[in-house]
Amino acid sequence: MSEKVQTIHTRFGEVRLVRKENVKRLTIKVKPFSGVEVSVPFYLTFRQAEDFVNERKDWIGRQLNRMRQVEKALTVFTAGTLYNTRRHNLKIMKSSGNTAMYSISTGEVKVFYPAGDNITDERTQRLIRTALEVTWKLEASEYLPGRISELAKKHGFKYNRVFIRNNKSRWGSCSVRNNINLNLHLMRLPDELIDYVLVHELVHTRYRNHSSQFWASLENCIPGARERNRQLKNFRTDIY
Repeated sequence: MSEKVQTIHTRFGEVRLVRKENVKRLTIKVKPFSGVEVSVPFYLTFRQAEDFVNERKDWIGRQLNRMRQVEKALTVFTAGTLYNTRRHNLKIMKSSGNTAMYSISTGEVKVFYPAGDNITDERTQRLIRTALEVTWKLEASEYLPGRISELAKKHGFKYNRVFIRNNKSRWGSCSVRNNINLNLHLMRLPDELIDYVLVHELVHTRYRNHSSQFWASLENCIPGARERNRQLKNFRTDIY
């Protein structure tokens, strides 16, 4: 069964109802710059989906308000946007055909989008963000394992393995096996906050919670750790 789409008009604006073969239940997604989309299973009608939207209108309204705040904070990339990672400069260019792609080389991230597309369209913006996240992961893989090793030796901690993830909320975590997961978005932070997160997770190899002992150990390694924790709250992994 092919995908079928119907658009309804609500007080929130347009809502897309999309019937997909592999969808098993009604779900509503509210994404920045994408609006509201409802995935409809094959056994329900669009009318039933519309009724579902009306039943969930208060929830949708809250999510849209939250998304609008995210949209205001997100960078809208254009051809003239000056955006750099730690070791790469971003360049956005039109391609000669219908190809959307990116390439990463020494010092540069190049994103090519079809000449017939608008650079602010969601597809192009998503491609740009994908290219940046791949770049940050490369940079993180080269920098973070070595840096956490240095800090572990300096402060007398032992850990097992380090993994680089693209998490949407946490900057880092430590497993019961002392494996440390680090977010690739750490590469967007100032050096002192990167070190704070790394040492924070190292301390978790000894203290699994945020007890007074945990904070005392962290403060011993990083004087003013609580202030750095407050500074970290000014950044979000999903907004850049």
